[in-house]
Amino acid sequence: MVAKKYWKCLSDNFLNLHRETRNSTSIEICGYSFDIFPQVFSPAISSDTAWFSQKLLPIVKGKSLLEIGTGTGVIACLAKLGGATKVIATDINPNAVQNAMHNSRKHNLNISVLQGDMYTPILPKEQFDIIFWNHPFNYTENRHDQKDNIALSVFDLEYTALKKYFYQGKNFLNFKGLLLLGTGSIARINNIKKISNDAGFKGNLICKQVVNLSQFHKTKMDIRLYAFSPRTDCLNM
Repeated sequence: MVAKKYWKCLSDNFLNLHRETRNSTSIEICGYSFDIFPQVFSPAISSDTAWFSQKLLPIVKGKSLLEIGTGTGVIACLAKLGGATKVIATDINPNAVQNAMHNSRKHNLNISVLQGDMYTPILPKEQFDIIFWNHPFNYTENRHDQKDNIALSVFDLEYTALKKYFYQGKNFLNFKGLLLLGTGSIARINNIKKISNDAGFKGNLICKQVVNLSQFHKTKMDIRLYAFSPRTDCLNM
């Protein structure tokens, strides 16, 4: 209980840093410069975007990618720059959509950025080799925690969005496609495993590393990249 309160307090402080940001900033990741708009989940505040970018690039090269919750569009842009054949990104936050479109244009990339919740903007028959989401790590039972678009990138009410990611995800995967999930020790890993299993997926940990929570806070957490593939016994369900 003490640990949960500690991480809740840190997450609230983390969100306040985002809410207090009034001007656009920029950051360099993997040798490329990206602009960050106010009211968008910021890779200049959080350390995980840069880490996931580095781990994903060799995985998505030569493959099609759908990124859920793209934020600034850093991962989507780097995937295309790194050789992904097709990249589509979605985000529920209209500020994030504008930010990702801006960064795509900045690097002259052919990326579709669509506004909407999870898979809602994606055509029903569109399928991908890889779907990736750096999901909101924090499980919450308090609706007030999701009071604005920034909070939706940090808190997930009873992991409702996470369930949608898995249960609807298989409809948008190519044969032998993978759902990739960026997560960390703040998340409820056992819940993730149960939700994915109930949705018909088997998962494997690709990699994990202990990092600083952000450049503003030296608290350590481990961040992880998981790969989930549909179980063969569930393919026709």
